[in-house]
Parts: sequence; C-alpha cells; structure tokens
Amino acid sequence: MNAVTQVLILFVFVGLAVIALGLVIIGGPKAELRNMRELEKTGVEVPATLVSMAPRKTYLTVVYEYTTADGSRATHTSWTGRNPLHVVGGTYPLVRTAHPSKNVWMGTMAAVRHQRAGTEHHIRFMVCVMLAGVTTCAVAVTGLVLLP
Repeated sequence: MNAVTQVLILFVFVGLAVIALGLVIIGGPKAELRNMRELEKTGVEVPATLVSMAPRKTYLTVVYEYTTADGSRATHTSWTGRNPLHVVGGTYPLVRTAHPSKNVWMGTMAAVRHQRAGTEHHIRFMVCVMLAGVTTCAVAVTGLVLLP
C-alpha cells in the first residue's frame, strides 16, 4: 500500500464522517425551521407581561404571561443574561400561533422572520457541506478503483 492509496482511503473516511456529522447536526434546525414557518404563517403578536425573574448561577430565569388563542392565560419560561433589559411588570411582544399550541417566540414578527431566514441559511450550508463530503467520497473511491 503506497502513500497515494493511504491518502485516498483517508479521504473516503473523512467524506463519510462529514456526511454522518451533517445528518446528525441537521435534525435540530429542521425542527426549529418547521416551528418558525408555522409561526410566520399563522403567528399572532400578543403582549406578554414579565411576571417573575429568578437568579441562577450565570443567568436569570424569566416567566412571561400571555393570552392564548382560546382566551386563557398561559406562561412562557425562558432565560436571559445577568444584565436584563426587561423589568418585572413590563409588557413585551410575544408571537404565538393562532391555534392553541406551545409554539411561542419572544419578540416581534420581524424577529421570527429573521430567525427563520438564519435557520434556512444554516440548513443550506449543512447541505452544501454534506455534498462536499459526498463529492470527496466519490472522487476518492474513483481514485481507488482506477489505481492499479
């Protein structure tokens, strides 16, 4: 086995690793993108009241209360850094779906669109990386087949 064969075998393994890593990583953003698309299509921007802030080691746990689609009150728990700009009792925008659901987003509809665009960009990038892995594997396998 000469150095060229070793390099080609290495490229096959690297390509397979890139493909496997891409498949593992792409699952989370696809679910987030589904939620973002639902919020963008059927989302309603409602005011949410900051009910409480509880300090943790390096962050604050915050609880917002908002009106759901069926008219009842619900809470959304999130976290923020130690220097929050929000104050207890203040009203802040929250986007929820038009039907009863746990799918909410703290922020405006513009923030939902921005996050969806960023998530789509991330998924497109991962698909390009996986295609590069497929190309690397294909070239390396072709080189191993053609190598005398």
